[in-house]
Amino acid sequence: MTSPDAKGQKLAATTNTKFVALDKVTPFKDITSYNNFYEFGTDKADPAQNVHTLWPRPWKISVEGEIKNAKVYDIDKILKLAPLEECIYRLRRCVEGLSMVIPWIGIPLSEIIKRAQPTGNAKYVQFITLVDPSQMPGLSDPILDWPYSEGLRHGRGDEPARAADRWFVR
Repeated sequence: MTSPDAKGQKLAATTNTKFVALDKVTPFKDITSYNNFYEFGTDKADPAQNVHTLWPRPWKISVEGEIKNAKVYDIDKILKLAPLEECIYRLRRCVEGLSMVIPWIGIPLSEIIKRAQPTGNAKYVQFITLVDPSQMPGLSDPILDWPYSEGLRHGRGDEPARAADRWFVR
């Protein structure tokens, strides 16, 4: 399976047979045009209209905290940490009545966690979004306190049954 990246290049990936689509995959147009990425606006169509302002290169993530190997990765290094895999993410939002079957291409989050070598004090993995109003027009809307943050209990990124938690780069 291949998927376009921000430069229009294709990301080649092998299918992870543990996470294949038994259901019909949602059409690409539907997946990419109905979103809740408030960094790009609060209307469902805003992300598709505004994502052109995001520049993933030079894009970096910082891995830090209760770990032995703190490191900053750029996107090209992340893409080389492990072979890219495709898995299926089933999105269900009961309140909206939305259901999608979405192929994701990325690397297992466990690859980054393994390289970081968490200490015995590590309890959570926290994700904090970029805050750059020049790239993300929705940040001007006070709907959330920016940066947006999510977390996982440490260990969840290694559990194969939690496919949504495993996929970091897409």
